[in-house]
Amino acid sequence: YRKTVSWGANLLARVFTNLSTKDCTSGYRCYGIELVQAVLPRIVSSGYDIQIEMLAEATRLGYEVKEIPIVFRDRASGESKLTSEQFVEFAKRVYALFKRSEEGTRIIKFSIVGLSGAFITEGLLWLFTEYFNIFYVYSAVLSTEIAIINNFTWNEVWTFKDRAHGSWRDSLRRFGKFNLSRILGMIISVCLLALLTEVFGIYYLISNLSAVIIVFIINYLISGSYIW
Repeated sequence: YRKTVSWGANLLARVFTNLSTKDCTSGYRCYGIELVQAVLPRIVSSGYDIQIEMLAEATRLGYEVKEIPIVFRDRASGESKLTSEQFVEFAKRVYALFKRSEEGTRIIKFSIVGLSGAFITEGLLWLFTEYFNIFYVYSAVLSTEIAIINNFTWNEVWTFKDRAHGSWRDSLRRFGKFNLSRILGMIISVCLLALLTEVFGIYYLISNLSAVIIVFIINYLISGSYIW
């Protein structure tokens, strides 16, 4: 349970506050005096969420964060002080830091790129099927793959430009991850469409819209935490 909560909290923090730190929730830290004097007056947290806010403010001000692995042992006695209310406060703090950061702009860019891919898919599906007389299923696969290439390219050079480091081989590896994640997204989308429509009896257009929104969130989380 603790590992699951920690994993979820760190995923939220990294994706929505543009942090590269692997462990954003650990309280075992060493701060320089200069950093404390610069960051502490900006802190508004009053609970465990101060851990993520300190990191976010330090990173935003240009300070370097270095991580050294530790062995975290399970509690030997007593009970955890972590409650659901504190997790809610943590989520609120992440949202507040998200508004301060440039991640809102990144999500807008990500949405624009996704929209361009949708137009490309629809346009090429019509072109290949109606003009070149290709069977529509093959047309759909071909047009979808071209849209994936388009989306990756724009995300690489625009949306996640600040994270797209390395050689062309690194870029190629990111493309492979991107391709696999989008195929996974399509599978999830179809499964959600069938589940919401057939099992829960929701009108199929509403089911599809719900699936699109859910898959968009999944795609963004995967892009921000795994691909870039």
